[in-house]
Order: sequence, then C-alpha cells, then structure tokens
Amino acid sequence: MKHTCKYFGKRIKLLPMTQEFSEQYRIFRNKEYNRKFFFDSRIITKEAQKNWYSSYLNKSDEIMFSVFTLTDNTFIGGVGLYNIDLNNKTAEIGRIIIDKELAGGKGYGSDAVFGVCKIACDLNLKQLVAYIKSDNIPSQKTFLKNRFILDNDYNVQGEIKLYKVLF
Repeated sequence: MKHTCKYFGKRIKLLPMTQEFSEQYRIFRNKEYNRKFFFDSRIITKEAQKNWYSSYLNKSDEIMFSVFTLTDNTFIGGVGLYNIDLNNKTAEIGRIIIDKELAGGKGYGSDAVFGVCKIACDLNLKQLVAYIKSDNIPSQKTFLKNRFILDNDYNVQGEIKLYKVLF
C-alpha cells in the first residue's frame, strides 16, 4: 500500500518501501542465512519481486518499510505490518530482515520492531501478532525484548506465536 508512515529513532529510520529498495530487500532475503527463517524459503526472482511490489501497492492491509541507519543512511533491511484490520485494531508484524553482513548483531532488528510498534500505535492498533519459526532464536529474542508475550498454547508446524498489546 502506498503510505506515508515513517519512524525516526535514535539509530534507525523506517521509510515507506520503494521499488528500488524492494529489490535490495529481495537480495537480502535470498541470502541463505535470511531465507531459512522465512516460512516460504524459496529464492525470489527479480521478476517475481517486481510483481510482488506492484501487487503490494494495491493492497489496503499491508505496509512495508525500508530500514536505514541514521549515521550514514545505509539501507540495512525491511519490516512490515500486514493483515491490518482497522475494525478489530489488529495486525501482524514480520517479514523482518536486517542484513547480517551489514548490521547483524547490533540490535537494529529490535530498533525496527520498536519503530513499527510506535507506528502501530499511531494507527490506533491495539494488538500485534508475530508468527516466528521455532528455530529462529534471534527473532524470538528481538520480539521478546520488545515486550511481546509468548502464546504457550500455540505451536503449529514448528512456528510460535507472540503477542504484543498496544495502548
């Protein structure tokens, strides 16, 4: 969806994803160490990404962000809100990639999740849900650090569910 949501934190900024950065996101996503944590871990072609981006622009329940460092404006990844339900004030958060080679292990993923939570509050959402593969320990830690709560009753095909209630 075309949107104007932005977030400027202490170390990163989140801006609406563009076609250009969608292609860079695809390159990051296709790296094995990132791809293995996606539920659909197939390699994405350049053409498939272009088609996805065109389709994404027409959706009303999905917003994607490019993640940049504030210090040098380097594109380091992406994150999204999707299945946005403004009536029930809920959404899913995910599709997060912070490229390991550029910025791994520095807490930028946590900063990005925090920023998306701030945007969710601005959109008057009340609950975010994250579905994460059970072997994706870095993502689990990132979301738990951002005060998401583990749903111990949910475990489907090796995925876990985390909730965050926003006020």
